[in-house]
Amino acid sequence: MNNNYFRVTAYNPDNDVCIIADSNGYFPKVWEFSSFLIKKGFTIIAVGNDTKFSDGNITRIAATDETFAIRACKIGQPDFSDGEITINGITYKPNKNEEYTNE
Repeated sequence: MNNNYFRVTAYNPDNDVCIIADSNGYFPKVWEFSSFLIKKGFTIIAVGNDTKFSDGNITRIAATDETFAIRACKIGQPDFSDGEITINGITYKPNKNEEYTNE
């Protein structure tokens, strides 16, 4: 099975905005998704494939090789609590098996 459902949380310091973005087939490798966002000025906070992250309260996007989806965004940094990342009420665990700290 080709596992290329990816989720990235990123922050753009120049625009003071953070996002949660999902890709399901648009990028063949997770590093390509991260690299794309870095080229757009984002700093990567968390990244993983669907075996690593929990869905949280986000439904998955359908498979597509034509786009990716920004699932949440807000001005400022994301909120971190109890291993979860939250942006405008959208919450998930970037590593469902570990606690996450922003240090």
